[in-house]
Formats: sequence, structure tokens, C-alpha cells
Amino acid sequence: MTAMALLTTASCLVTDDLQAREPPDPPVNTWPRVVESSATPSNWVRYVPKSDDPCAPFDLSIGKFADPDVNDTLYVHAFVDHAFIAQDVKPPSGTVERIGYTYKFDPKSYCQGYHVVKVLVADGRFAQEGDFDALETTDGGTDRGVASYTWAVDTSQCVLGGGPCR
Repeated sequence: MTAMALLTTASCLVTDDLQAREPPDPPVNTWPRVVESSATPSNWVRYVPKSDDPCAPFDLSIGKFADPDVNDTLYVHAFVDHAFIAQDVKPPSGTVERIGYTYKFDPKSYCQGYHVVKVLVADGRFAQEGDFDALETTDGGTDRGVASYTWAVDTSQCVLGGGPCR
């Protein structure tokens, strides 16, 4: 067999259609949320303690938070009248719904009148204690979110508190 015959019968040219491919998009973060049906009391607009003792401490509770990103750690900050009062961390649970947060509100600790109690939950660390919305992105991501739930609490019936609000 001649060299030319050998080249034409023994070779095969395979061509792939080579196209430039874009790198895959990073996973999209799903922001956490408050499961509103789990909040007690559920009337978030205004809550007047209904008890024999209007100065008795009572719970403001969010029974569940939800985040479809089951590997996210959730960070909780609580405020009364825009003053930072507490924080909590909810580690990944492997489920969408997580145990929520409860704050024991003591009317005797506040002046008589209306008070705003706000709970924030975020899927990124707050940049500093008491922040409302600035989040650190320790994992390099930027798509972090904050959800909130707010109660307006009327303490005007508690005469043992700090006196009338001014």
C-alpha cells in the first residue's frame, strides 16, 4: 500500500463544534421570611395586654422562620423603640422551617404609651450588633436578605412603669 492510500484509509478527522461557554451562574440565594401565621399575638398593628395585671410581662413570639436555603445560618436581632435589645443565631437545620424567636416584653420597663417591637431575621451576619439592615457577606456572596415582623405595644394601662412617654 502506498503512503497516500494509507493516509486516506487509516485516518479519520473528528471535529467538535467548539463554542465559548459562559461560566455557570452562582446559585441564587433565597431570602428568609417570617412565617406570619406563627406570630403571637397575631394582631401586629396594636397589642394591648389583656390580663388581670396590665403590668405583667408577656411573650411576643414568632414561632417559625423559613428559608429554602436549608444550609443558611439565620441571624436574629430584636429592637424596642429602635434600640437593640437582643440577638440570636439559628444554625442550619436541614429543613426549610426553623424554630423562631420569643421576646418577653415587660411593660414595667417602659414608659406608658406605645412602643414598637421589631424582630429582624437575616441569612447573613449583621455588620454590627444592633444594625437594622447592613449585612456582612462572609461567604463572598452579595445576595443576602432581611425579613422583619413588628408589633406596636400599648403600655398605657401599666401605671407601675416609667410614667407617661414624652
